[in-house]
Amino acid sequence: MQQVNLYQEELKTVKLNYSALMLTQLSIILLIVFSAAAGFRYFQLQQHQNSLVEKQQKQKVVMAELQKIQAELSLRKKDAALAKRIMDKTKELSNKQKVVGILSRDEFGNTKGFIEHISGFARQRTEGLWLTQIRIAGGGTNISLQGTTSKAELLPRYLQRLSAEKAFAGTEFQSLVMTRQEKKKQWLNFSLQNKRTDDTAP
Repeated sequence: MQQVNLYQEELKTVKLNYSALMLTQLSIILLIVFSAAAGFRYFQLQQHQNSLVEKQQKQKVVMAELQKIQAELSLRKKDAALAKRIMDKTKELSNKQKVVGILSRDEFGNTKGFIEHISGFARQRTEGLWLTQIRIAGGGTNISLQGTTSKAELLPRYLQRLSAEKAFAGTEFQSLVMTRQEKKKQWLNFSLQNKRTDDTAP
């Protein structure tokens, strides 16, 4: 019997013969490569962490400096506000002293009547009605008032109470103007001008 080989040489399975030593060496080489790569990655990670820690420390220093500056600015603002309050109070006191000085020098002629009128206004306060301007001339013989009220009926009630004051005896108001505020319709502005019924001139 004759056998015929139909397989070509290149189709035959090639058997690789690796010894145990070669496999061990290859494993060691791969282990060294992987270890080196892992070590390099660990080194890079450490570098990033160190850089992050350094940046965080710098940020803490910057934040501390910023808080210090903000505290200093806050103190300066408070000092400026205090200085302005002192200046305003000083100016207010100076103005009051000027008023007292003018009254004490008898520059209004009948200062007794003038003071009595002011005292009368102070005593006859009415809730819901405010005087915004008071003009007294001629030793108290010429009076004009401007003010604001929340209710129209409060004005005649206030004038009736005011007439009980000795300083306003014989005085009546001849001119009355009332207007409603544009922005706050519930408030009324009023203006009064007086006329004395008795002749106080000599």
